[in-house]
Amino acid sequence: MNRTFLKLLAITLIMFTLFSACGSTPVSRLETARQQDMPIYSLGEGRTTFRFEKIDLEGNGIAWDIHTNASTVGAALLNLGLISGEDDPFGLFITEVNGLHADFASSGTWWAFVIDGEMAMTGVGETDIVPGQTYAFVLTAD
Repeated sequence: MNRTFLKLLAITLIMFTLFSACGSTPVSRLETARQQDMPIYSLGEGRTTFRFEKIDLEGNGIAWDIHTNASTVGAALLNLGLISGEDDPFGLFITEVNGLHADFASSGTWWAFVIDGEMAMTGVGETDIVPGQTYAFVLTAD
């Protein structure tokens, strides 16, 4: 390999690293919020327990240990009044979490659904509760 190619490769890698570090992904904001003292509350009644977290745009978080007899995360959170949304062809589209509204049309904000620190591959309404797992909604702006 020639020196010019190696220099270009090094510059490209450095720029990629810098731009990647500057972005604030839902998962990175969730990790930042978890490093702070996030208040944790207990809510609901039932035989199944899971942790639910809400993170706002500034990275402030609040968490609940949810107790429920529901089978899906969406049903449990709807029953407790922690989320609301609209049904669309893809399932329940979350518009509000614990009183904080997201409106993609007017402000470009939306709720990212995260399961155990990774972006969810299913919607909240279709996600079966796994006891002990942590589910989160992270307010995100595009």
